Amino acid sequence: MADERLRRRRRGRRRGRGGAGSEAAESSAPVDQAPPALRDWRWRTFPVFVAFAAGIVLMGLVAAGEFLGPVVFFAGVFGLAYGAAHVITRTLIARRRRR
Repeated sequence: MADERLRRRRRGRRRGRGGAGSEAAESSAPVDQAPPALRDWRWRTFPVFVAFAAGIVLMGLVAAGEFLGPVVFFAGVFGLAYGAAHVITRTLIARRRRR
């Protein structure tokens, strides 16, 4: 019974019936189609490294311990400094190439 109702709805949308949201329903992907496969994520990339360093810095600010907290915090600060130097250097090189 439910399958029959679903088929009727699909036929109605194809014919131009279906109410207020029929235009959006027609432009969307069919219900039977499988979702697209997820992309393979590369973890050892620059954006992931900078996000990890930023997380370490935030963790160091929130939960500073006696010995290990400041050491990890400064490691994160050095990671963010490396990331900032990388972005600034790439920006300067790109500007010089445009000239």
